[in-house]
Amino acid sequence: MSAGEHNDLAVAYEERGEYDLAIDHLNRAIRKDPGNPLFFTNRGNVLLKRGDEEKALEDFEKAIEIDHDYLDAINNLCFVRASRGRSLHSCPELIREQLENRRELPWQFLDTAGLVLKSMDAPGRAIETYREAISRCAGCSKEQLAWLERRVKSLEDRYPK
Repeated sequence: MSAGEHNDLAVAYEERGEYDLAIDHLNRAIRKDPGNPLFFTNRGNVLLKRGDEEKALEDFEKAIEIDHDYLDAINNLCFVRASRGRSLHSCPELIREQLENRRELPWQFLDTAGLVLKSMDAPGRAIETYREAISRCAGCSKEQLAWLERRVKSLEDRYPK
């Protein structure tokens, strides 16, 4: 079985809630192709679902070490750090680089960027970033869109112009 096939199988196991089997297949994928950031990111996602936040963060960081611009790993690392009140470590710099260097960032990344900016006590920039996320949220569910709109309103209420 190829590394990619192990990854695909792991994703299927993850979707069924069979986290140990998912991790086993991701470990096999990583052994076959240790330079693929997707495998570390996916294992981090499974570890997070299983409740092992520290190991998940390590995997997200490893994915970024392999590919400094790997957006999914940056998003997941910074979301976990910011949403759980953890130290942001490298997140402000990683987020700043992506905001400056990419024109088309997905709304999910912009949501995380807004959260990091809010955590950095930059509410004006966070509001702008959330508004940009809303503008790119064409495929969002009503719940996701409402979530983003509540984040903007909350910041505007706390930090009126």
